[in-house]
Amino acid sequence: MKRWATVAACVVLAIGLAVMLGWHLQQVRLVHMYLSSVPMQYNAALGFVLLGAALCGVFSQWRWVPLTAAGTLLILASLTLLQYLLGISLAIDQALMDHSLVVDVPDPGRMAPNTAVCFVLMGAAIVCTSLGNSASCSATAAIIAALAFSLALVAFVGYLMAMPTAYGWGQLTRMALHTAVAFLLASSALVAWHWQRAEQPLPVWLPTLVAIAAMTTSVLFGQSLLAQQDEQLRANATGFQITLNHRMLDLQKALERMAGRLQRDELGVAERLWRHDADLYRRHFPEIKGLAILAANGQPVHSSPPQHRARATEDCCGRPLSIAHPMAASDINAEGEFLLVLAVVQDDQKSFSQLVATCDFQRFLQGTPALLEHFDVQWGTAADGTPSGFQRMLQLANASYRLRLRPLPGQGQNRAAVVMVLLAGFAVSGLLYWLVTSRQKVSQTMQTLQVYASSLDRSNQELQQFAYVAAHDLRSPLRGLTHLTRFIREDVADAGGTLPDSLQQYMAELDAQVQRMQGLLSGLLDYSRVGRDDQPATQVDLCKLVDDAIAMADVPAGFCVTKPEHYPTLQTRPDALARVLQNLIDNAVKHHDKSSGRIVIDVKERPQHVWLRIADDGPGIPAGARAKVFQIFQTLQPKSKSKTANSGIGLAIVRKLVVDAGGTIEIQDSHWGGAEFHIFWPKKLAQRVGPVGSKVP
Repeated sequence: MKRWATVAACVVLAIGLAVMLGWHLQQVRLVHMYLSSVPMQYNAALGFVLLGAALCGVFSQWRWVPLTAAGTLLILASLTLLQYLLGISLAIDQALMDHSLVVDVPDPGRMAPNTAVCFVLMGAAIVCTSLGNSASCSATAAIIAALAFSLALVAFVGYLMAMPTAYGWGQLTRMALHTAVAFLLASSALVAWHWQRAEQPLPVWLPTLVAIAAMTTSVLFGQSLLAQQDEQLRANATGFQITLNHRMLDLQKALERMAGRLQRDELGVAERLWRHDADLYRRHFPEIKGLAILAANGQPVHSSPPQHRARATEDCCGRPLSIAHPMAASDINAEGEFLLVLAVVQDDQKSFSQLVATCDFQRFLQGTPALLEHFDVQWGTAADGTPSGFQRMLQLANASYRLRLRPLPGQGQNRAAVVMVLLAGFAVSGLLYWLVTSRQKVSQTMQTLQVYASSLDRSNQELQQFAYVAAHDLRSPLRGLTHLTRFIREDVADAGGTLPDSLQQYMAELDAQVQRMQGLLSGLLDYSRVGRDDQPATQVDLCKLVDDAIAMADVPAGFCVTKPEHYPTLQTRPDALARVLQNLIDNAVKHHDKSSGRIVIDVKERPQHVWLRIADDGPGIPAGARAKVFQIFQTLQPKSKSKTANSGIGLAIVRKLVVDAGGTIEIQDSHWGGAEFHIFWPKKLAQRVGPVGSKVP
C-alpha cells in the first residue's frame, strides 16, 4: 500500500505541474481535459503541487515539508472560501497568472468552492498526520481524507452522468474533471497509507470511515439531484417565458397592422367589412375576445362581436380609457382579461381614434399547452407582492405582467426520488459498516485462532517429541532390569544353588512387569508417531489390505473370520488403514473370553466414505465404557491380569489414525453380544490442518 500511495502522490504532483505549465505555455489541452469541459484554475493547480509535495513528505517520514506545504495550502484555500462567503475579492485569483484562456467563468482565476473545501480537508488531514503518531490521529486524518474523497467522487460521477450540479455549486465556478481525479488519488493515497501504518488487516477506524464516506456521498448526491431538477425547471420556465413574449409580440404586431389599415382608410370602412376582418383576427388569435373602434370623441364606431360595444369605452378594470400613448395595455382583472389599446391618427390635426382589443389571458396561456402541462400559472402586474415558485416577466406595450410558475405534481422536484436515494445511501452505509465490522471481527478471530492453532501445534509437537524421547530413553533401564534378573539366575546356577520358591515367584513377576512396561513404551512410541508420517495417498487394494491384516493378527484356528466378496476402491495411506484393521482384529481375538469365536468384516461404499464394520461374539464393551476405551492407557481389565498383556493403547491408536485421515469411529453391540466397530473412512484423504511435525524415526 505504501508504494501505491507514493505513486498516487507523485501523480497528483505531476497533474498540478502539468496544468501550471499549460497556463504558462497557453496550452489549452493541459488546462482543459477537453475543450468543452471546465478548466482547472491556476491556483487549483498550485494547490495540487503543494498537496502532492505534502503527501510525498508524509510518506517519506519528513516532518516540516508536509507541515509547510499543507499550511500554505490551507491558507490559499481558506482565503478562497472567504471570498465566496463574504462576496469580496482579495486579489489572489489572478495574482500569479492572467486567466486569458478561461471562458464562461463567473470569477476568472478563482478555484471552485468545492475544490477549496477539498483542499482544506486534505490540508487538515496532512497536518493531523504530521503532528501526531497516535491511533486517534491516524483515524481522524483518514476520516477527514474520506470526506474529501466523497466530494471528489460526487463530482466525478457528475461528469459521467452529465449532471453539472454535482461538480458545481449554483452559478459559481465548477470543479474540473482532472481536479476530481486528482482529489480521488490524493485522498485514497492518504487513507491507504494510514491503513498500512495501522499494521492490521482491517483497522479499527475503517468501519466508521466507510459509513461516514458513504453517508456523505449519498447526501451530496441527493442534493445534486435536487439542484439538477431545480435547474431543469428554471430552464423550462425561461423557455416558456421566451415563447410567451414572442406570442405577445406577434399579437401586438398583428393589431398594429390592423390599426395601420384603419389609418389609411380614415375609419371610413364599412362595418360589415371591418367585422369580417375582425373575425379573421379573432380566429387567428383565440385570446382576443373582442375588438372595437372608438372615434375621436370616444364614441364607439364598430365592435366585434356586436355585444362588445358596451365595454369598449372603458378598460377591463372599469377605468376610463386613456389615449396617452400610441399603444397601451391595461392590467389584468379578476376574470383574467386585459385591454390592448392602439391610437389611430385620423387627420392632420392629430386627433386620435382608438383600436381596442379585449384579450383573455387564460386563452393566451392555452396557446402554449406545454406550459400548462408543467406549471400551475398565476399572473399579476409587476407591482404585485413577491410570488412563490418561479417568477417570469412578460412585456406588452407599456405593461409588464408577472407570471408565477408553480411546478405541477410530478413535474417539479422529485423529492420522493431524492429521499429514496438518501435512504438507499444510508442503508448502504449501514450495510457497509456492518460488513466491514463483521469482516474485522472475523479477521481478529482468525488471527486469534491462528495464534491458538500455532501454539497448540507447537505444544502437540513438543508433547509428541517428549513422549518419543521418554519412551526411547526408558528402554535402557528396562533392558538393564532384564539383564539383572538373568544374571542373578545364572550366578545362582553357577554356584550350584537354587532360588527359593518365593524368590523365583518374585523374579517371574519382575520379568512380567518389565515386559509389560516394554509393551507400554512401544505403544507410546507408536502413538506418538501417528500423524507424523508423510506417506503419500495411493490407490488402495482393500481386499489385499484386509487379508494382510488378518494374517498379521495371527488369528487362532478356533476363530472363524467372515469377509465380504466385493471391495470398493479408495485413495488413502495404506499403512494407516492396515494398522486400524490389524489392531481391531487383534483386539477381538485378544479380549475374547473363549478359545473359539466369530469375527465378521463387512465393507460398503458410500458417496464420500467407505463404511467398515468389524464385529465379534466376545464379551463386548459396556455402553458406559465406550468413550473410555479410546483414551490412552485405559483398559477394562484389572492391571493385575497379565494374561493379555494389555497396554490400553491399541484403541487409542486406532481412533487417532481414523481421525487423522478425516474419518469417524463408533462402537455398538453386535448381534452375538460382542463389540461391533463402525468406521467411516473417507474415499479421498483429508488435508491435514497445520504443519506436519518432523518425522519420528
